[in-house]
Amino acid sequence: MSSSIPSTFDSAALAQLKFDARIDPEAEAKQVSRQFEAIFINQLLQSMRKATFKSDLFQSDAKKTYESLFDREIANQISSGQGIGLAQEIERQLFEMQSGAMKNPSVNDSLNKSPNNSLDSYRVSSLPLLGKSK
Repeated sequence: MSSSIPSTFDSAALAQLKFDARIDPEAEAKQVSRQFEAIFINQLLQSMRKATFKSDLFQSDAKKTYESLFDREIANQISSGQGIGLAQEIERQLFEMQSGAMKNPSVNDSLNKSPNNSLDSYRVSSLPLLGKSK
């Protein structure tokens, strides 16, 4: 695993990452989460560009291509540094899921039997009591 992030949008680099992840999934989880963060940041940048007012005077296909490439590079640079925190959160959740699945192979059974978060607790508490009349 290298310290720099290859282009997230390079299909050859993604294929190599997929191959490396088969060998050592834990070592590549950080790289995958960083690349996901780069894709997310790129989508944010594209949305911001669309939301800004632009004059048609200076618009061209070349400028649109340049802006697209620039947004990709900015997204890669941001995610290769400290990022926006999304990569660390994804990585943490991946490791929690892996360790939880290893500790308890019947995780799906326990999830279906009892509520495990506040949304599930709310759903259970808000269900009408069947068979009871007011």
